[in-house]
Amino acid sequence: MKTEEKNSKKAWRRGNVLDIAIVLLLIAAIATIGYRYYRSTNASNDADLNNFVITYEVVQAPVSMIEAIQPAQPIYLQSSQTRLGTALDITVDQESGTIFEVTKVFGEVTDENGDPTTVEMPYVNLVGGVFCQGTLDENGTFLLDGRTPVTPGQLVTVYTETVEYTFTVLTISALEH
Repeated sequence: MKTEEKNSKKAWRRGNVLDIAIVLLLIAAIATIGYRYYRSTNASNDADLNNFVITYEVVQAPVSMIEAIQPAQPIYLQSSQTRLGTALDITVDQESGTIFEVTKVFGEVTDENGDPTTVEMPYVNLVGGVFCQGTLDENGTFLLDGRTPVTPGQLVTVYTETVEYTFTVLTISALEH
């Protein structure tokens, strides 16, 4: 009986050690696959990124956007929820006397007789800039954060803490030190 118990304990130990070895190999395989996936999705090395300035134009923006876009404010891409860069000063390119016609602003707007009325709000064309980081690929295409292509003429929807808007990329230039 003692021999059977010894053989049984040895078999159990061998099986236990073999199970532990298999679990460790599985963990190593999963870690390797995870690392390769991480490296492929984060192919750009932050050390390779350079500083760039994207200048843009917002056509027919409400006047309130002038105060809503503050310098040094983070700007995020609406499509991917990732950070585009940091806002630089904006300037008014062209003022106009007319307008977005609005029939409701926080409820009904009425005239002095109590009748619903149209409110005219002035609009402006704004020119601004975004400080960001990226690379130029072998074709000269700008890649934001080394991954997202951005080209002049492209429409980009972004948001900040205070406003969401769409702009047209005018220029992309390397920031000179």
